[in-house]
Amino acid sequence: MKSGAPRVQRSGAPSRESILQIEIPSSILRHSFASEWGGDAITIGYGCEIYVFQPGILQSNLDVTCVQLLTRIPSASQHWKREPLRLARHVFSSPITRSLVAKATWNRVRGRRPFPDDHNEKMRPWLLRTKCEVCRACDLPVLDEEFAKTL
Repeated sequence: MKSGAPRVQRSGAPSRESILQIEIPSSILRHSFASEWGGDAITIGYGCEIYVFQPGILQSNLDVTCVQLLTRIPSASQHWKREPLRLARHVFSSPITRSLVAKATWNRVRGRRPFPDDHNEKMRPWLLRTKCEVCRACDLPVLDEEFAKTL
């Protein structure tokens, strides 16, 4: 973005001005655009690699916004009325989502904002951690550090 206008140009290497880089196969990108939920191939199916060159952008969720531009996934707050069972299945099958929904609901019941102001700082620092630290935080099997470096 330059002066509020998007600029796209083909290049053999990333610009020195780049703040992040998204690598995605064209087949997955086309699939993402093809249907309302096609973007799940990116957000759930490990369909892209995001390289963050300026960690400060994580504070403003710019990486998330860029991925959202590559998908047609509707927002949960708008979509739940059309498919409440789909949302319920998602919430109840994901311990992380279930916990977030429970905390947000509890805060609303108490008259507070669903998520505190520092929610982003608490939830997103894992992006800057090693693969082994992420495995430990998510209660996944921890692999040998040397093997993990090859992934």
